[in-house]
Amino acid sequence: MSLESYILDIIEDRKIAPGFSKVLYLASQFYKAGSIMRNFLYEKKLIKTHAVPACVVSVGNIVCGGTGKTPFIQYLACRLAHSTSTAIITRGYRSKLEKIRKSCQISTGQGPIYSAEECGDESYWLACNTPCSVFVGKIKKESAILASKNKNKIILIDDGMQHRSLRRDVEIVLMNGTDLWGKGNFLPRGLLRDSPNRIAKADLIIINNCESDEQWKQIINEIKKYSRAPIIRSHRRYHFAKEVTEGLVGVFCGIAHPSLFEEAVIAYGKKVVASLFSPDHKLPLKKSLEEFAISCKEKGANALICTEKDYVKLQKDLKLVIPVVPLILTLDFSEGKEALEDCIENILRKGRSFSID
Repeated sequence: MSLESYILDIIEDRKIAPGFSKVLYLASQFYKAGSIMRNFLYEKKLIKTHAVPACVVSVGNIVCGGTGKTPFIQYLACRLAHSTSTAIITRGYRSKLEKIRKSCQISTGQGPIYSAEECGDESYWLACNTPCSVFVGKIKKESAILASKNKNKIILIDDGMQHRSLRRDVEIVLMNGTDLWGKGNFLPRGLLRDSPNRIAKADLIIINNCESDEQWKQIINEIKKYSRAPIIRSHRRYHFAKEVTEGLVGVFCGIAHPSLFEEAVIAYGKKVVASLFSPDHKLPLKKSLEEFAISCKEKGANALICTEKDYVKLQKDLKLVIPVVPLILTLDFSEGKEALEDCIENILRKGRSFSID
């Protein structure tokens, strides 16, 4: 087990390690202090922000993973790109391009020109599923400059809330309805990356993973303590990329909250014989996956189910005894949909105000 997985087990209360938990808590206090100080310096304009000639939209969160940023960016990008030139900038987490620290265009809107290994799973998936230019780089300010030079009027920052060096026109925050505040502690004892007070800056808040009306009421009351932004309720909808015959399945994924994905497979009517989880953005080793497939088949499974982000990273020489089928996620909006439409119109209006030479 990796250190990352071990710490996540402690955060999620799957493991009890009192001594190590105290060490993590102490480290989280340093992280919290650093975050508060950094935000203070930006608020007082003691650290400058950089503006680009485009409408910059930040799509982010205050916790690590599990809030549905990527499918929402895909939805928003498709809505915007049909009306004006739109680019997505993303870090390309754990990719080869991230390591070289140089911003690079991986798509002109016609699909990816790099592999998932080179540009990252989320970046690759967005390049496959949006008609937008996609730029990857660890320093998002440089990616935004490059995107604006490529005559994009709207720039979406994937995971942009903590990247305050880039001035933004619209701030959209996504939150996980089952855990709004990241277990109540900053990293690495919890999952908070930013103070709950930061959502006061949001222009729109999207809540995922909330199916109960009673829970929805509680969430609204909780968020209103910190923000006056409109709150949108988002529902996850799933379907298989291709038909999966009736029977048993195995599940594998490398995402922030794998249990939610497994629950989705079960809710779809499939019985899971075994699961294989790896850290966020990491694919299980080839040998482990091949052995997992054999084990699942012996238990009666006729397919392996994974997320779309995992599917795009599968090795070409992978030899599995049963097929792999991705479960496709789409978003549907109920409460607050009018505010979402108003936000989209506002972004388009701001984007059109910029002229392209």
